[in-house]
Amino acid sequence: MLFYQFLCSVSHFSHGLQASGMKIELQQATTEITSAILNSNDWHGDAVKVWVAFDDGDGTIITNPELVFSGRLDTVNIKEGTESVIEVTDESVLSVLQRVYPRYYTDEDQKSDYAGDTGFSQVIRLQELEIIWEDPEQT
Repeated sequence: MLFYQFLCSVSHFSHGLQASGMKIELQQATTEITSAILNSNDWHGDAVKVWVAFDDGDGTIITNPELVFSGRLDTVNIKEGTESVIEVTDESVLSVLQRVYPRYYTDEDQKSDYAGDTGFSQVIRLQELEIIWEDPEQT
């Protein structure tokens, strides 16, 4: 897991409860950060949290930091030049809700993964089952 504290620019950010992503540019990326990204293939999907905090000029945080974005790392692009710039694209955890998964809660779908499983064989019967609850005060 990588954890770095740095100044960066955020090019896309939206307010409210939305399934949008964020693009972050890490200016003046150190060799340590660049090497860590280049030498690792398992960063995709790692948690990304962006906090906003203000300091008093001496590095002491004035107020409690506020979480403004929480998501997953999607892509990383390193721009080499006189100074390395790392462009990170993140997706919101809510973006998972927009994806379509071609899976169903059916017996056939369950058996495609687990041939001997009979757990979903009762789904149709349960969907049509009428349950009458008795009032315990009337018995």
